[in-house]
Amino acid sequence: MARTSPRPRLRHLLMAGGAVAALTCVTACGKGTPSAGSPPGPSAAAGSAVTVVADMFSGKPNPSWKLSQTEADRLTACLRAGTVADTPAEDRDGDLGFRTFAVAGLPDALTYTAATIAPDSVTANTADGMRAVTGCADGYSVLRASAESHLSAAEFQAIPKGTAP
Repeated sequence: MARTSPRPRLRHLLMAGGAVAALTCVTACGKGTPSAGSPPGPSAAAGSAVTVVADMFSGKPNPSWKLSQTEADRLTACLRAGTVADTPAEDRDGDLGFRTFAVAGLPDALTYTAATIAPDSVTANTADGMRAVTGCADGYSVLRASAESHLSAAEFQAIPKGTAP
């Protein structure tokens, strides 16, 4: 009987683990990793506790920033309107270039405090593991718009416009 290779799942778990570890450091340290040549973003003191990491590089730190309170409110409203699936989310194979936005520091009003948002999907990091979220079509566009003011032009161009999940 043929066995399927565990490598795609392992690669996904390592990518997700790396993003979570980066978010943990960003959240604990209170600092993002600004990209070279990035324009300064709004003051974190005037913003929210929601931190975003654009998972786009291999071999160098991914850019990260805090959302403004308005952006955080829009993202939270979208996520709150979404439905978290009862079954685990599908694995995503890693590609080169932009993969996802990893988001941490979401408000306690949600049943999860971290999420991974890709151009075509939203995944909640719940106590029971990774779960797909449906009904949050605006989340990716909120993060992509925010990225434009925090990343260099070349970095921003690498982030696709995306489709509604």
